[in-house]
Amino acid sequence: MNILGIKCSGHDTGAALITDRSGRLEISAISEARLNRRKHSYTYPLLSIQYVMARFGIESLEELDLICIDKHGELWPQRGSQFGRLAAKNRRTNEYDFDARFNYLIEQSIRFPKERVKYVNHVDAHAASCYHVSGFSEAAILTLEGGTGFYIGKGTDIQVIDRTGYGGDEYRDGKITHGTEVSWPRHYWNTSNLYDLITRKLGLDKFAAGKTMALAAFRDRFTVHDYLQIPKDRHQGFFTDYRQLILRLGREVRDFIPTSKATRDTELLEQYWVNIAREAQDALEQDVLYMAGLAGKKSGLRNLCLAGGVALSCVTNRKILDLGIFDNVYVQPAASDEGIPLGCALWGYYDIKGGTSVTKMEHAYLGTPYNASDVPAILSKWGLQGRRVAPKEIARMLSEGKIFGRIAGGSEYGPRALGNRSILADPRIPNMLEIVNTQIKHRERFRPFAPSCQADKQDRYFDLPCPSPFMLMACSVTEEAKPQIPAVIHVDGSSRVQSVTPAQNSAYYELIGEFGQITGVYTLLNTSFNDDGEPIVENFEDALLSFVRTGLHCLYIEDHLVERPSQAQCEKLKAELAPAIKSRVERSYSAAVAAFCDPARFDQFSRELEKSTLSDLFLSLSQYVRKAKSMHLHEQVPGALGRGIRITINRVGEVARHSHSAAAMYAATASMLCVDLVWRFKKALRV
Repeated sequence: MNILGIKCSGHDTGAALITDRSGRLEISAISEARLNRRKHSYTYPLLSIQYVMARFGIESLEELDLICIDKHGELWPQRGSQFGRLAAKNRRTNEYDFDARFNYLIEQSIRFPKERVKYVNHVDAHAASCYHVSGFSEAAILTLEGGTGFYIGKGTDIQVIDRTGYGGDEYRDGKITHGTEVSWPRHYWNTSNLYDLITRKLGLDKFAAGKTMALAAFRDRFTVHDYLQIPKDRHQGFFTDYRQLILRLGREVRDFIPTSKATRDTELLEQYWVNIAREAQDALEQDVLYMAGLAGKKSGLRNLCLAGGVALSCVTNRKILDLGIFDNVYVQPAASDEGIPLGCALWGYYDIKGGTSVTKMEHAYLGTPYNASDVPAILSKWGLQGRRVAPKEIARMLSEGKIFGRIAGGSEYGPRALGNRSILADPRIPNMLEIVNTQIKHRERFRPFAPSCQADKQDRYFDLPCPSPFMLMACSVTEEAKPQIPAVIHVDGSSRVQSVTPAQNSAYYELIGEFGQITGVYTLLNTSFNDDGEPIVENFEDALLSFVRTGLHCLYIEDHLVERPSQAQCEKLKAELAPAIKSRVERSYSAAVAAFCDPARFDQFSRELEKSTLSDLFLSLSQYVRKAKSMHLHEQVPGALGRGIRITINRVGEVARHSHSAAAMYAATASMLCVDLVWRFKKALRV
């Protein structure tokens, strides 16, 4: 079978394809951002679909046995579209690269065989993405992100126990307690939403939760002040709702406004900001440990699979392991929404098609390797000189303080670079962290770097009771090792290690070994090969552009060494490569549209978007009703009467959105429409 999984709505779109044609399960997966060079891309993943199909020689969508699409949100703007005609007409934009018009046109014209298309619940896809590649015969599965889910996996079956989020059916103790036939199941605001709020209050990007975790580690430098006042008795099972807490903190917590971009990282290292980061991190850890405890108690199992954006918190993952209620904790490398396409494909293979082949994800290199024999021609095309070298020479240069960008083999799936798309440096040099942060990556100075270590030697350096192939388990550094690897130790004495075996990545293992032979330290500093604000490099030309944009000393491209050209040549290459890559991406999309989409339908829907129709009026009315139902008064109205009115309106809104009774839902909806009209009239009078 050939099963395609895609995430086409929301951030971090992408595709995964699994096939059992060879008698074993094989996987190819990639995020669209790697291919279109737009970080956290929202674009319909045509390039990703093309990429994963090409990996297995699949030329036509007709060769796919099943197409599983992430139902990122189940409250679609209109029947038959995750994007909506109105958004497409209005060319609604996003701070990233969201183009509703393009996505809508692709969605309506792509030649997917309709009878083979299935939609997969977003939280279920997260669960499948970890359990089905964990190698466990049975496990508790915990999904923590915007939605929350608890599952039990046995064999190739996954049973939903508790689930909430994204408008899908709500489950409690294995039963649907709120379906979608009458009204929307409640969306509980959870610990992930709380953490995201504090991340935004720190002036950080909405995808920058890792920076909040890094900032929290500076806690010992300041007197503890609990500014957030997060209640200790807040836990109410899997369905804890933080709505009121988050609304309160949204009003009370200050917004960080830096004096300048150059000083923002040092200004964040002040008592107030470090303390609120610490409180958010502590709350996250307490909540996740509480949920893990519930999962262990309800399942009675000793294996745990973690998925969702929260599972990228390496500190939290280690604390779960240290609880002792689970013998094994598995987190797959693309635990966030980047892994949703894989989860969709796996859900389709096992839970829809009843597939029987099993696999364990031992490594993250799910990208397609590029042809190493093309390297000389690529270098020549851009006027660069390279020469073939042995790993020993690269190791020697690293030991002399040179900083390398390395691209080799297939790219890693997920947000972590694990040697094949990495920036590498000597961890023994104390100020290497500051050099790479400021001169290479152009990012905040308080952010740490991770070590890559030969797995059979990790005990020399790290207190870690298990392998950590995906850099998703925090650990302390041994006292003996601290003077040896200062550049990969965070301010709190921890590291986020990647343990490397020959079976996972023989070439990278050999390079670390050669460095160890020279220095006595079998560990390298490893960070993703990209500049601040850009995706990790995917192909050779991406690597060349990142090489000349950053302050890297050398490029290690497959088995070729390229030393840094003159500054004048770097500027020339930047000016030539950037538009060339942009043009390549545009051509690739044009080719993908031609290959996958029905041109007649594409043109038909394009023309229709230029017209106003009666259906647009009904869609607008439907959208207005949905907004009125969603109305929630946050303002603190003075006086008992004002407070009573606010509480009453909010409760009526709850009924309009979530009532199990159709009659009550319609009555409450009518009331909310009246409230909305009054509120709009009141605002108009103020103006």
